[in-house]
Amino acid sequence: MARADFSDVSRWVDRLESTVEGPSLRRVGKSAGFAGKKAVLGAAARTIGPDLKLSNDTRNRRLRAGFDVRGASGVDINLRPKGWWVLADSGRKRSGFIMSPFGAVLTPEGPRAWSGFDPSRGTGVRQKAQKDAEQAVPVAAAQAFSRELGRVVRG
Repeated sequence: MARADFSDVSRWVDRLESTVEGPSLRRVGKSAGFAGKKAVLGAAARTIGPDLKLSNDTRNRRLRAGFDVRGASGVDINLRPKGWWVLADSGRKRSGFIMSPFGAVLTPEGPRAWSGFDPSRGTGVRQKAQKDAEQAVPVAAAQAFSRELGRVVRG
């Protein structure tokens, strides 16, 4: 009868356990975070345009995203600035006037004592971004974990 020696496998498991809490886990988290960020911004680009700007925004603000790695428990994808994502997602619900306590509001046509705005429709971009991120993050994490496992096995 043949005899099996699992000493190599035992060493790999020991090495994997010692690196799970360290740099390997951070690399897996960063890979997953970057994939989520790319997926979220890709969904925004397909929905509102490749420049990631809302139309009629005179300040040239773009939709952005970031991520925070929560150790072994996952990754948080942060939508920035939050108010712009809400506005792009659900739109403005009412119209009105903008009054300034300083006597004038700067508009594209120059300073005015008041300015108006109309309602706008939303695009549903947050739901699309969430769906894309939910698909991309686990795949990227699995690929990164596979790379880390390969590092441990190769030694």
